Amino acid sequence: MTYQSKPTSDGVYRIKVLNQDLFIESVPGNNPGLKLASPSPTSNKQKWTLTQVSGQSNVWTMVSVEDGSGMTYRKTADTYWGYGYPYPQNGPSLNWSILERTTDGQTFSKIKLSGESNCFDSCSTGDAAYVRVYYIPDVFLGSDAVCVRVYIPDIFSCPFPSQVNFYYDHARVDDGPKQCFVFELVPKVKPSGPLDIMFLQDATGSQQPYIDTTRNEITQIYYSFIIQEFPFTNDFGSFAANLASLTATGGGGGPESQSDALSAANKADWEDEATKVVVLITDSPPHGIGEDGDGFPQGCPHQIDPLRIATRMRKVGITLYMIACEPTLSQDYKGASDFYQRLVGRTRLQTIGGCVRVVILSKPRHEANTEYSLPV
Repeated sequence: MTYQSKPTSDGVYRIKVLNQDLFIESVPGNNPGLKLASPSPTSNKQKWTLTQVSGQSNVWTMVSVEDGSGMTYRKTADTYWGYGYPYPQNGPSLNWSILERTTDGQTFSKIKLSGESNCFDSCSTGDAAYVRVYYIPDVFLGSDAVCVRVYIPDIFSCPFPSQVNFYYDHARVDDGPKQCFVFELVPKVKPSGPLDIMFLQDATGSQQPYIDTTRNEITQIYYSFIIQEFPFTNDFGSFAANLASLTATGGGGGPESQSDALSAANKADWEDEATKVVVLITDSPPHGIGEDGDGFPQGCPHQIDPLRIATRMRKVGITLYMIACEPTLSQDYKGASDFYQRLVGRTRLQTIGGCVRVVILSKPRHEANTEYSLPV
């Protein structure tokens, strides 16, 4: 990880204690505060949005990524020996000075309330008492003058909710090790666009076992028939009800009307900015590819060419996947598998990421188009 001695631009940062593997972490709740905690790179409680105040040098606002709370402070005669402490509040951030300093060959920053002299410090980490160092000079033992360094646990160790408090600014790192901070800029993650997925489900008689499995295992799907179409929705209850109503009927044990379903998929109400995915689930090929027992050997009676539809899908950014229900597809049809590989290849694969909207189009019952749409 790369740490810098001060923030250099607006962004999200993790704030680390110099020379110690401790990070400033938000403690939300009814009694909010800050603490120094072991690293947790994925935790938003250790991430802070720092924004430079316009027109002021080294002055920033500090906002918790966890809940958007802004940094403020509390100071009374009873809080940390009268120094007070910073904490995140449900409101805007005050202005904070982040001042770079080089001492003892190390460069770091101190964090102070803008216009004030005291800086972030910590009276304890976890249950360990903060140890202060006192010097007792000129203790004479016999003829030798000895300077004795005495370590005394602080009896006021963290009586308040925040483990991070204000304290006077020490000049040396060793005298105030938890006053010295470095910053890790969290890389920006490019937000993923929405994702549209469409399933094409063969709904003829041989498909009942597969439909039963889908009904039992997929719970975040909703259906719509082309004749009675259900739009994209986030209502999972509607999806479940429609999925439960699906039964397999019709079909003649040969090529079916996948071309119609693909055409309907291409015309569906996709979001323009979404990543669009169609998944065809079937155990048979479309009409017109030369298979035995094809009731329409010249192709789809509606003159729909599945390869041309796949090309159109590619042009509008729809990627087609095919789930073959085996062993039927391979055993009963000599060229179906090769055809579907060429069909899928026409649509050009895309990267999938982000929010998901799912649509299912079944191969229509009785050769009539049936569409099932389902978002997740």
